[in-house]
Amino acid sequence: MIKENYRLTLNKRLGGVDLVPTERIRAIIECCDANLDLHTVRDVVRVIANTGISNSEFGSLRVSSIDTEQKWLFAGEGRASKYAMRTLPLRSKTLESLMSLHRMNPESDFVLGAHPRTRFALVLAKLRPVFPELSHGRLFMYSVRMNFVCRVMSAGIPLSLVKYCLGQGDIGMLMGHLTLTPEQKLEILRRNLESFVQEL
Repeated sequence: MIKENYRLTLNKRLGGVDLVPTERIRAIIECCDANLDLHTVRDVVRVIANTGISNSEFGSLRVSSIDTEQKWLFAGEGRASKYAMRTLPLRSKTLESLMSLHRMNPESDFVLGAHPRTRFALVLAKLRPVFPELSHGRLFMYSVRMNFVCRVMSAGIPLSLVKYCLGQGDIGMLMGHLTLTPEQKLEILRRNLESFVQEL
């Protein structure tokens, strides 16, 4: 009963998640890049924004799951992960962010060290003074992940590949949390049709 009430409360909160605009994420990364003390924030936000991995996947991500030569991330194979295993491409900045995070805990097998929840708490604590309107606990990182979903859909990537990137067979719940305007939905539809349906 308590677990069910908690789930309902969480779903209610998630239903009100506002998508963090791409320009805002870019501004956060640029601001953090200029401040050495905020590089951890920059790296965490950049990895989630460019891979779409969840907090739990990030927390259980091992260094051995990163192919630095071919630039691949083997997601979903960590401890207690509920997501399907998949291989995601890494671009240079995202790969460097992952390596930068691990350099803070070089003795650990995990990218975020042995205590990932502590690391996330520290990231959010550093984020609040600079961007107080964005630091809503775990929901901020969730909304950054939703931004990733919106961006790949807007780029015209088929829904089957979006599902693969997220490691989930059914992303209906995630789609319901995207706060897209009707105009944005129509633009996504138009780009998908132009990219994947040949005009007769």
